[in-house]
Amino acid sequence: MRMDMEGKVLIQMQHSANGTWDVNEVGASQPLASFGDIEKCVDYASNIAKERDGLIVQSLN
Repeated sequence: MRMDMEGKVLIQMQHSANGTWDVNEVGASQPLASFGDIEKCVDYASNIAKERDGLIVQSLN
């Protein structure tokens, strides 16, 4: 099954070097938000993806 990603906002989560979990829009230079725990990070990323008709493309750790 292939998903059409053209025109979608792509969101990723990444565990940063300073220990926080960052939510990033692919291509942006700064995180949208940073969190101390993964659960809050996932919730925020999911909400952003829904609000912006986007997709979570990867979770990096």
